[in-house]
Amino acid sequence: MKPLDPRLLRQARAARAYVALTAGLGFLTAALVVAQALLLAAVLAPAVQGTADLEDVVRPLGLLAAVVAARVATSWAQERFALRASARTVAELREQVVAHAAALGPRWLASGRGPAVATLATRGLDALEPYLVRYLPQLLLAATVTPAALAVVLGLDWVSAVVIAVTIPLVPLFMVLVGQLTQGTSERRLVVMQRLGAQVLDLLAGLPTLLALGRARGPERRVRALGDANRRATMGTLRIAFLSGMVLELLTTLSVAVVAVGVGLRLVHGGMDLEPAIAVLVLAPEVYLPLRQVGTHFHASTDGIAAAQQVFAVLDEPAPKPGRRPAPRLAGSTLTLAGVGVRAGDRDVLAPADLDLVVPVGQGGRVVALTGASGAGKTTATLVLLGLVRPDHGTVTWTDADGQTVPLEEIDPATSWPQVAWLPQRPPLRPGTLRGAVTDGRDVDDGTLARAAATAGLDDVVATLPQGWQTPVGRGGTGLSVGQRQRVALAAALLGDPPVPAWWSSTSPPPTSTPAGSRSCSTPCARGATRAAPSSSSRTAPRWSAWRTRSWRSPRPPARRPSGPRPDGGPRMTEIPRPLADRLARDPLWQAVRLLDVRWRRVAAAVTLGALALGSSVALAALAAWLIARASQMPPVLTLSVAVVGVRAFGISRGVFRYLERLASHDVALRGMAALRANLYTALADGSAGSLARLRRGDLLARVGADVDDVGDVVVRALVPAGVAVVVSAGSVALVAAFLPAAGVALALCLVLAAVVAPWLSARSARQVEARGAAARAATTATTLEILEDAGPLAVSGRLGARLDDLRSADRDLARATDDGARTAGVAAGIASAAVGLAVLAALLLGVPAVVAGTLSPEELSVVVLTPLAVFEAANALPGAAVQLHRSRQAAARVVGLLDRPAPRVATTTRRVDAEVPARETAAEQVGVGGVAGGRLELDAVAASWPGRDGPVVTGVDLTLRPGRAVGLVGPSGVGKTTLLATAAGLLPPVSGRATLDGADLAALPRADAARGVVLVAEDGHVFDTTVLENLRVARGDVTEADARSVLRDVGLGGWLDALPEGLGTTLGPDATDVSGGERRRLLVARALLAPAPLLLVDEPAEHLDGATADALVRHLVATTREAAAPGAGPRGVVLATHRLGALEAVDEVLLLGHPDDDPGGPARVVARGTHTQLLGLAAYRWALEQEAPAVR
Repeated sequence: MKPLDPRLLRQARAARAYVALTAGLGFLTAALVVAQALLLAAVLAPAVQGTADLEDVVRPLGLLAAVVAARVATSWAQERFALRASARTVAELREQVVAHAAALGPRWLASGRGPAVATLATRGLDALEPYLVRYLPQLLLAATVTPAALAVVLGLDWVSAVVIAVTIPLVPLFMVLVGQLTQGTSERRLVVMQRLGAQVLDLLAGLPTLLALGRARGPERRVRALGDANRRATMGTLRIAFLSGMVLELLTTLSVAVVAVGVGLRLVHGGMDLEPAIAVLVLAPEVYLPLRQVGTHFHASTDGIAAAQQVFAVLDEPAPKPGRRPAPRLAGSTLTLAGVGVRAGDRDVLAPADLDLVVPVGQGGRVVALTGASGAGKTTATLVLLGLVRPDHGTVTWTDADGQTVPLEEIDPATSWPQVAWLPQRPPLRPGTLRGAVTDGRDVDDGTLARAAATAGLDDVVATLPQGWQTPVGRGGTGLSVGQRQRVALAAALLGDPPVPAWWSSTSPPPTSTPAGSRSCSTPCARGATRAAPSSSSRTAPRWSAWRTRSWRSPRPPARRPSGPRPDGGPRMTEIPRPLADRLARDPLWQAVRLLDVRWRRVAAAVTLGALALGSSVALAALAAWLIARASQMPPVLTLSVAVVGVRAFGISRGVFRYLERLASHDVALRGMAALRANLYTALADGSAGSLARLRRGDLLARVGADVDDVGDVVVRALVPAGVAVVVSAGSVALVAAFLPAAGVALALCLVLAAVVAPWLSARSARQVEARGAAARAATTATTLEILEDAGPLAVSGRLGARLDDLRSADRDLARATDDGARTAGVAAGIASAAVGLAVLAALLLGVPAVVAGTLSPEELSVVVLTPLAVFEAANALPGAAVQLHRSRQAAARVVGLLDRPAPRVATTTRRVDAEVPARETAAEQVGVGGVAGGRLELDAVAASWPGRDGPVVTGVDLTLRPGRAVGLVGPSGVGKTTLLATAAGLLPPVSGRATLDGADLAALPRADAARGVVLVAEDGHVFDTTVLENLRVARGDVTEADARSVLRDVGLGGWLDALPEGLGTTLGPDATDVSGGERRRLLVARALLAPAPLLLVDEPAEHLDGATADALVRHLVATTREAAAPGAGPRGVVLATHRLGALEAVDEVLLLGHPDDDPGGPARVVARGTHTQLLGLAAYRWALEQEAPAVR
């Protein structure tokens, strides 16, 4: 991206207005800088020469005060309107990116770019603020102040102007040369740095899976090693990147030193007057200051520049042009797919391939079922029918009731979608209440709502919820099970009455898994509707017209593409048993800094180097002022030799010390961030057998990723600058006070304004924006994610425009909150500018009379007046440091929140048998030093609940599991099967009752000991960003390649393994986003089968699998209880929570969970238990089994 890309001005109206305003302020600032230098010289020169007292310089002194006031107003306006324009520009770009990404369609978003766009539209665009607020103004000042100041210098002293004019082009020239010489090395190190950082986050994201497998301890050494390697790689990159900054500092400060020495020598020889000499000395740093600030803020704005480039890349993607012909009435129409094939992403796979399908729309009672293996393209075929995806091969046509045929791509979807209701795999449910999720803002009376709920089978769900229709529902239906979400979406669809009530796209068991749900299918069809229902399940196919889809693969393996992390609700994790707040100070930032494990000796070294860098700048200004004043008296040149050498030395030392300080401070921060992540991992891995159930995986990654970075930034952007400011300010005040105590007091007071009041106001502004804009920011993020994740369903349902309006409204609220805070931030900027002017004015008002009175020499007056111009550079960094301190404190509170939480409540003994085992025995006392040996799991009247829920989800469960025994766990969606399995695995403490493993209290066992006896295969287990073999070795470190191949073939992944480019050595990428849901599910099962634990709990092994593959996998898991599941292992004990009942013929016992008739709103219980054959006598069980009959043509 160019420094000021015209595309930014074209895309954002607020940016255009802001650039125009900033340019105008830049010209005004240039005029004020020149006027200030000339007026300061007009006052100081006669005072130094002893030809004027204070009364003689009243007029120029008054004009100087007016210029100071004008610069204060300019600084206020720049900060005030920069923050406002930043918020509005971000809002405009966010709206455009989100709207355009939605228009690109679900196929483009599903190609791996969707998560990247979501990150860009939320956190990524926020990085534009440093670019717009800091970098861009300095860039425009470089285009105005620099040439204006140089032109004035040329009029005052052409020799100095030539020196400056020669060195200015050297600044970009040397920076480009350094960049070219180091580009290759820097890019290679950057790749290494990014890879190492991703590996650390991958390990932390997989911590719940490691805890479930009992492998959480050990990787903390890997986390620490990766953090240290990342630090070394990053420091290698920074050593090169900071060279350009050092070159810039050296050229600018050394040039100022050369100008000062040259002016002084010409004064000695009478070739120049004192007044223009002082003006040149004041203007020379101003020529270079914008260039230096551009270099300083460039690194902070690179994220914003990258975000803008990504915005333009998304907006440059060509969106498909919709048709213009109005859609015919669906009643009596027919949709026809002929030879349709759709390429699966960038791979050489067609899914579906050569699909021929005729959908007779509007014929009463017609249901069309699409069945096929997992990944065959059923959902994609639905998207083609809806017009959301255009096929790569074949045609889709619409034939109306009159027999006229029109290609679907020529029809305006805005006229066809209102006639369609679509239920996707993941229905877009708005957060709020359950009633709001169903009605979605529509005015629906209670009777209509009750009828829709009864038809969809949702009324039974509502009856079991304590809060009924007012039950809170998170984004996407969080808080509800998959089946419950589908029922909610079906009820919402039934509130309308389109001719086609549903294009059902579901690979999970639909709500028709109960007789009530079956009626929900037949009711809309009886009203004269056609229902197209793609499903991996064939349970309802005997009553449907079925088409089977298939996929086609090329002979060569599929090409992999890089993909970013995807948002994920993620598993729950272990809580830490003791709060850290008892041992650390209350301030979360102090707690986090303690966890950074910072060595204050290194911080002190960084502060010392920073103080030497800025101290060199102050010393250069003071010594140059003394040199000019002394040279005006025309002394022998040799008397100035020490000063000349000192000026040049300070000109060189500033750049060198600044380079060393940046390296030292970043090294401290990177060491601290690596230590903090390792400490976090260790603390979480050492947790008890409870879980961090309130944390979703996305939240965890945010805390150990961006939040840890923000905590580490407190060293570089707050602690070190504050320390430097204190040291340099104290030294400068002491220097001025040594010549004129009153001037020292005045300088100290002005520094208090700039270093205390201005930062306080800046921090207050940040708090105001956060307090007033927190809700708006949350709404902006939630709405953005909803639109991007559910763009297709929202467009089809006609709700996309309303969601975009919601996004605009949230952004307007956020902009208003930012604008309110910008007023305070503008005042802070004005105060900082006023402090500099007031310090100079005070020095003149106090110093000129002192010279007249003979208590201050002319040389000392020059030092007292001109030194403050350099001193405030240190104080000017403190408002930004205060804002960073606030941000770091908020991030620290979230980080410490991972640890500073109460332990989960463990069940107390409730039955007589519980007293037989002491509750507080250690694990070693209960199971022996060797850990769990036999592997006998017993649940005795256990009640289970997920943390954060009031009351148990399921209660009164008795279960015994040992090797050689297989148990099935079945029941409706949301009944509590997953919660019960997590409790049985020791990941959740029971609410009541007792869970024991070989007689030991399972909740009291260390996680590693519990996992040696029982492991859980969770629905959303983590797949690590490493090879297939290393993913399998997560369960057991000594897995051989032969073991891996064998277990993969056992779970039906032999063909998948053969198709991988490098077999077991193939890297699966971040969270295996290129692996299908069914393949991922079987990979997780294969990994668990390699674990040494004798007991295995599997949650929904058939998820995302077609019927035949699902049944084969379930039967294989049951078979592991009769024979060894892996080399060197004996028979296992297995619990299977599944909806595939037909495959449970061989299990020893089946537990049917449900809500008893006498307490439908209470917790679920075991309503029936027995063998599969015995449970066939139950009507509900037998009916559900009948739905698994093979599909017929």
